[in-house]
Amino acid sequence: MTPPFWPSASCGAFCGFTTPSCPWASPLHEKQPSLARQARSRGRPARRPGHNLLIRLRDFKSDVLRFLSDFAVPFTNNQAEQDIRMMKVKMKISGGFRAQAGAETFATLRSVISTARKQGWDIFKTLSTPSSQLILALSLK
Repeated sequence: MTPPFWPSASCGAFCGFTTPSCPWASPLHEKQPSLARQARSRGRPARRPGHNLLIRLRDFKSDVLRFLSDFAVPFTNNQAEQDIRMMKVKMKISGGFRAQAGAETFATLRSVISTARKQGWDIFKTLSTPSSQLILALSLK
């Protein structure tokens, strides 16, 4: 049995179908008073974070649930966050990079090491292999 707050298969704004019994058809956020506007504010009126989330889920529904149909897509983005973590640690320890070229070199090396780990390659052998051979090895997979 599903909880009473759980959207049904015929859920209105969330799933794209409209039924009178749909819990999302007349969302609570639309019944709440609008947010106070600051003086001289321009642009569209501000929305609540929950309203913005519902709009993004509705607009990007196929992308949000892609992991259900395409098993190559991971359930979480943990791997992406782990890949950028070393860059942030390096910036935190040293206070950043002195030159753009140094930052690009560090990012390239981290990318090669991360790819080697994901492919199950020996990291030292990968770093000593010419880039043309690495590209060929990745394209053969």
